[in-house]
Amino acid sequence: MILGLLGAAAFTVGLLTAVAAKIPQLDPATERTQANTYVYARDGHTVLSILRGDQARIIVRSKAISPWMKHAIVAAEDKRFYEHRGVDV
Repeated sequence: MILGLLGAAAFTVGLLTAVAAKIPQLDPATERTQANTYVYARDGHTVLSILRGDQARIIVRSKAISPWMKHAIVAAEDKRFYEHRGVDV
């Protein structure tokens, strides 16, 4: 029985090692999308600004972002956010 468990463990480790060797390394710098970002007015149709590439993307601390902006992002990204416990199935 112990020999069987050791064999199964060795097979699993070998399989995982073989699969991991075939997975390409990802470089976040090359994986960045260059899509434009559109900022719309409240009416949803008027374009206020177009951000191209890395333009106007500045990392800020969470404390520096207005609570209203955080709620707006949640509302836009997940309309049912407050109806479920974090995972919408």
